[in-house]
Amino acid sequence: MRMSKFHSSATVLLLAFFTIVIVFASGAGAAGAGATGTVGGKVVDPLGAVVPKARVTLVQREKVAGVTESDQEGNFVFSPVEVGQYLVRVEAPGFEPQENEIVHLAPDRTLSIKVMLQVGKLRQQIVVTDTGSDLPESQAGASVTVLDHLELDAFNKLDLLDVLRQAPGLAVVQTGTRWHDFGFRARRQQRVQ
Repeated sequence: MRMSKFHSSATVLLLAFFTIVIVFASGAGAAGAGATGTVGGKVVDPLGAVVPKARVTLVQREKVAGVTESDQEGNFVFSPVEVGQYLVRVEAPGFEPQENEIVHLAPDRTLSIKVMLQVGKLRQQIVVTDTGSDLPESQAGASVTVLDHLELDAFNKLDLLDVLRQAPGLAVVQTGTRWHDFGFRARRQQRVQ
């Protein structure tokens, strides 16, 4: 009889212990499911100057979790954000898009991420329109100068118009603001005998 009382007491204690463990485990899981934190940071250029109005995207598991824009001081904030692993993608005009490494957000924590954007490639476009006078037939067979990329690089100029001004027989006329309204005219070459 003593042994059965011992077994029933041990069984009751064991059941009580497992019940308590299960209750605490389910409570911790439920508490963790709603836990949040904050992801914020600053967007800067290579010199450390702030980049306002950059598009900042918060990504979790290949899905967009939020989109915002950096303020005048380059700051951005996502709050509240569920705990988990995130990456931040930043884009701004004139800069290359940037993604940080994946970071883990813990409950009730604030992640501060500094994103440095690299300057994008400069693009120049020249549009030539037919607004000049017709070329006289006497000049139609005149010589043509073709500048390839090696010759353009040899001029060591950043501005294509400066390079074209160096071409023999070509006059570059700028009639408007920079990169707007300019034309080309052939210079008359005279031979000295």
